[in-house]
Amino acid sequence: MLSSDHNPQILKTMKTTLYLTGILALLVIAASCEKKERTTVVSGTVINAFSNQPIDSVKVSLLDGVSTAGEIIPGNTSSGLSNVAYTNKEGKFKVQITGEYEPFLAFSKQDYKAPNGGLIQNVDWGSNTNDYVCKMIAKAWFNPVLAPKESFLSGSICPAKIPDIYCFDLPHSPSQAPERFEWDGHYGWGANGDTYRWYILKFNRNGDYIEVIDSVYIKSLETYTDTIYF
Repeated sequence: MLSSDHNPQILKTMKTTLYLTGILALLVIAASCEKKERTTVVSGTVINAFSNQPIDSVKVSLLDGVSTAGEIIPGNTSSGLSNVAYTNKEGKFKVQITGEYEPFLAFSKQDYKAPNGGLIQNVDWGSNTNDYVCKMIAKAWFNPVLAPKESFLSGSICPAKIPDIYCFDLPHSPSQAPERFEWDGHYGWGANGDTYRWYILKFNRNGDYIEVIDSVYIKSLETYTDTIYF
């Protein structure tokens, strides 16, 4: 019997097999390099972080990837694709996208703070999530009327847990705290809605240093202007 080294037919068959195997390998590599698309669906509810009440008209954006890490709303997507939905009166939403990149979710509404300071949220590519819950904080403002119950030498009021640069001198007659202009067009110290704003009163009365820590409840999207006696 002749070996394959001396059989032209066998050599031809081997070359053909190697050729076809090479083409198949190239096709597999090419297929693996092709971008694949997946459909991602997200549905859920947006609620007030403190009252747990639904928030309507929240813009919900599903982005086909992002061009840079840590992107803030609205951000640039990797492919230029994004889909948008808005919550209904029950705070419900559903949004989906078919894309080539890992998707990200973003929430926005005027006078509401998005989760994590507005940073986009990662979503599993190709997943179908139907119980997503987003908690947003409604803004509020603290600008009370300050009224001394009796005379004092000096003093100040400061919202708790923020730098002293936000402190104001206490008035010697009933007066509203000096208005601080917020960047979004509102007056007063910024606060979270539907929860308590803690503040500190510090004053010298009859030679005694007095420090009072108290709080007031502020509703969402409202400015607290009631009288605080000290």
